[in-house]
Parts: sequence; C-alpha cells; structure tokens
Amino acid sequence: SILAAAIAKHRSLSLLKLGCNLISEVAAADLGVALSQNLSLKELDLGFNGLGDVGAKAIAGALAASARGQLARLSLESNGIGLEGAKALASALSPGSALEELSLAGNAIDDEAATAFAEALSRNSTLASLDLRINEIGDEGARALAAALASNRNSALRALDLRYNRLGSQAAAAVGAAVAGGRATASL
Repeated sequence: SILAAAIAKHRSLSLLKLGCNLISEVAAADLGVALSQNLSLKELDLGFNGLGDVGAKAIAGALAASARGQLARLSLESNGIGLEGAKALASALSPGSALEELSLAGNAIDDEAATAFAEALSRNSTLASLDLRINEIGDEGARALAAALASNRNSALRALDLRYNRLGSQAAAAVGAAVAGGRATASL
C-alpha cells in the first residue's frame, strides 16, 4: 500500500497515530513489512482497528525482525487480538527489544496468552509498561504474571494494568505481593 511504502522510506518519522481507522489484517501485513524497514519510528498507535491475530502477528514479526529499530511505544488497543496474536507479540519481547510501552487493552487476551507474556517478562529488561486491562485474564494468567514479576530482577516493568479482567482475590493478592517486592505498580 501507499502508506506502508511511505513508512518504509521515511527516515525521520518518529510518531504515527493511525487509531480508529479501518486498517485490516491485510493492511497490517503491509505495515509489518514497512515497520521492519523503518528505524526512526518511536511511537505507533494502531488502536481501534481490525487487526486481529493476523495483523498482530505481522506487527510482532516486524518487532522481532527490527531488533535495531527504535519503536518504544506501541498501542494495539481494541483490535480483536486473541491467543495467537498475543503469543506472537509476547515472543517479540526478546531481551534485545527496544519496546518500553505496550497497550493491548480491550482485546481477547486470556490466561494462556497472559502466561506467554509472563514468560516474555521473565527475561525482558526493557518493557516498562504493559496494559492488559479489559481482557479475559483470570487467576491462572494473573498468577503467571506475578511469578514473572517476582523472578526477573532485571525487569524494567514499572506499570502493569490488569483492571477489568476476571481476577479473583487470591490472584490479585499474588500480583500485589509480586509488586510489593519490586519496583512495579499494578492497577487491579
């Protein structure tokens, strides 16, 4: 697409907000290729589009392919992202990732997807904010996230938002205990 070609070639673009448009899974694939070629973009907002799992995988592929990239903030709110897209995004949070803020609020992220993010957080040292509010995370996913927070002494995570999920009191207590032992704050 024309937009993807422009993003790939632009060398000084640092902020791109494309939220609340009609960007589909197919267009997201083109954007993924463009993002892997753009080294100047620091913030990308693709919230409230129709990316789904296919689009999330394309964006995750770009994140993983451009380890030398500068993308620090990524918003993928309300895009219908489920297990497969979330797993791809979690695996893109490699130890060399530049990503500092990731918002996945309002998607379909469940316990299994939260566990994938927990595994990524256990080895990631750059992500400072993870917004998982308004999803389908229950006790199992919350406990996995809590364990990751407690185990990674090199974690940069300062904010974890789990509001409007399905956490029970024991899972919330586990997250609270993990936060109390580190530098992060959690919104439950």
